[in-house]
Amino acid sequence: AEFTDSDIAFAKQVSTTGDGVAVWTVTVSGIVNGDTAVAPQRTFYRVPISVIGDSPRAGGLPSQVAAPSVGVDLKFGYRNTVDLNSAMGQTASGFVTSYLTGGTDFARYVTADSVERPIDPAPYMKVDVVKIEANVPKDGTAATAAEAYVTVAARTKNYTLTMLAYPLSMRTVEGRWQITAIPAVPLPQSSISNPL
Repeated sequence: AEFTDSDIAFAKQVSTTGDGVAVWTVTVSGIVNGDTAVAPQRTFYRVPISVIGDSPRAGGLPSQVAAPSVGVDLKFGYRNTVDLNSAMGQTASGFVTSYLTGGTDFARYVTADSVERPIDPAPYMKVDVVKIEANVPKDGTAATAAEAYVTVAARTKNYTLTMLAYPLSMRTVEGRWQITAIPAVPLPQSSISNPL
């Protein structure tokens, strides 16, 4: 069977064994034989996954299951728009652009202790920053650390357009904004009674 239009619908860590193996349940979805079906339907399959270090491996054959329930939208904690021409905006823009296009100026945007590296080979030829948001007001002028969220339109060499977004952890070093890390998930919204 041909499995197309695949997507990860759900993933959850179930346990960790005594020897450090993480066990996950992952539900993937896709369309089986969509080109030949009169009315193609999305189907869902659950599979156990074991992960040790950064190496995942399927733990068995998949089980066909019902579609997972609809979840809730995650609200982000970036309440302030950052001017693209501000010091914080220029650092965030420059970092993401260099990260995606293989820019030779990548090192100027990251702190000395950052482990981030540009994607190699560079997947995009051109990056246009659409919007930058942060958890600090006034373009970070009164802050020394911040969480930012950068939305970009990236184009490949054949001009295919892809919209992407990157959470960034930032701090000032000798008065200049730099990137410390790309967090695995965006900053969740804090409670309304405890505004940022």
